[in-house]
Amino acid sequence: MKNLSNTLRNLCLALALIAVGSFVTTRALGDDIPTFSDPDVTGFVKSYAQFVDDIIDAYKAAKAGDNSKATALQAKAPELQAKAAQIASGGKLKTDEQSKYLAFVQACNQKMLDALK
Repeated sequence: MKNLSNTLRNLCLALALIAVGSFVTTRALGDDIPTFSDPDVTGFVKSYAQFVDDIIDAYKAAKAGDNSKATALQAKAPELQAKAAQIASGGKLKTDEQSKYLAFVQACNQKMLDALK
């Protein structure tokens, strides 16, 4: 149980570091899911927001003894990590959308970290 909780926590931290990269922002969007000019980016932020909710649910389930949700999420993490890195460095964001994207990712990551405390 403790190992699974640590795995989930490490998974969240890894996603946070990869998604945000070297960018830093202090603006947070809370639970709002922004839209972007590139449909791939909009699709990713929706997927990422759902993943955050799934991580939180899996952590709660693991604390209650059900590890099945966490196991399922481990397979999805590499895909999201790759997509986050592609968006952050791939020119898919317009200049005026970069801070909105980074603020959203940071808000999601903070939501995960808060839930895992």
